[in-house]
Amino acid sequence: MKLHKLSIIVCMALSASAMQAQEVYKIYDGVAPGSEGANYKEVVIPSMFNRPLITNVTEPTITVYRPEPEINTGACVIVAPGGGNVYLTWEEEGVNVAQWFQRHGVTGIVLKYRTKFVGNTEAEVKEGTKWLFESLSANYATIGKKPTTKPVTNPA
Repeated sequence: MKLHKLSIIVCMALSASAMQAQEVYKIYDGVAPGSEGANYKEVVIPSMFNRPLITNVTEPTITVYRPEPEINTGACVIVAPGGGNVYLTWEEEGVNVAQWFQRHGVTGIVLKYRTKFVGNTEAEVKEGTKWLFESLSANYATIGKKPTTKPVTNPA
């Protein structure tokens, strides 16, 4: 009986992991055009609400989320996460969207496109994006935040 339960759990885990599997492909062989002189690293910033942001992207990629063969419709969609060319809202507007399509039989392809350079260190990133967060904070009531909540602050 215990072996039977274990087999069911393993099968469920394997099918769940197959659904989450993805493939990552570089868009360019070698350095992307326009990034030849870039000598900085991609930065992942833990942001408010545990939604990481990616900045300093110089190596564009696509990440493919294929549905299970039984539900595959043959359709696909390219998802370009937002962030104003400064950040990529990777999880919330990229991965989560692609996985939704994947669960509904559509191949989701998340585009990691190049972003502006905003700094090599956490302090530089914070300073480089200060204008963005000051603007959001100044207008937080008009973007749907309750007046009693704390204004947006730089996640870096």
